Amino acid sequence: MAKKTSTLVTHLFPHRDDVAGLWLLKRFEPSLRKANIEFVPTSAGGVKLPAGQIGIGIGRGKYDEHKGDLKDSAASLVWKDLKRRGKLPGGAEGKALAALVDDVRRGDMGSGIGTPGHFRNDTKILQTIAGLPGGDSLMATGWGFVLMDALFALYVEREEALRAIRRGTAFATKHGKGVAVRSAMLPGMASTISAELGYALVVLEHPSRRYLHVRAAPSSKFDLSRLAKTVRAAEPESEWYLHHSKRMLLHGDLVAPTPVRTAFTLKTITALIRKLYA
Repeated sequence: MAKKTSTLVTHLFPHRDDVAGLWLLKRFEPSLRKANIEFVPTSAGGVKLPAGQIGIGIGRGKYDEHKGDLKDSAASLVWKDLKRRGKLPGGAEGKALAALVDDVRRGDMGSGIGTPGHFRNDTKILQTIAGLPGGDSLMATGWGFVLMDALFALYVEREEALRAIRRGTAFATKHGKGVAVRSAMLPGMASTISAELGYALVVLEHPSRRYLHVRAAPSSKFDLSRLAKTVRAAEPESEWYLHHSKRMLLHGDLVAPTPVRTAFTLKTITALIRKLYA
């Protein structure tokens, strides 16, 4: 006789940490990938769950922080258990997952309250989806799973971007440090992580699509107009886009593929930048 699949249970209008806990179990615990999900009302005194049901953020069990786990959320309790049992990936994915779960944990503990725009945090978005006409908790959880998949991919990419930029070629300019990187990371990730690491400018070359980007930090004093004029004069047949902020000069992009590759390489465009902004 086949073993009956357990049912995962959380409360109506689930918070992001509850959805993240469900997502972790569905993604990393093989025995629960096909588990049904149910939503029940909760109460101040807690909810007693029958045998075979696993509570996430409910039921006062091992995945419910309301039993007194002041420094945890439902998601971090699930993550700790899965990690202890060797169910989670290692390497960049493991680091990314730990960072993502910690972000969820801090959000559940009120991080960000009092800052402008916090009203539109992920929990409120998911609960609003559940309350839309035709919506419900299961629909919101489905959207939450898509969100978690995307966030996990972004956190993995962040780990890879950190490694790529740290291995990049650093150079000096009059407006601060620059770094040249060859990587398939999202262009916006290059801007964000390079600035986070203290660089005023990043030069990014994609290894296969061959787009070439020069991106200065918004807080920098760079004006890339001079660079744009120089590269356009050198190859008038190529399409170089100078953003109106004058801090981004782009040849090709995910949103605007170019049929003509630039003759500039990561090395030659970096050398030109060093010359023009010495």
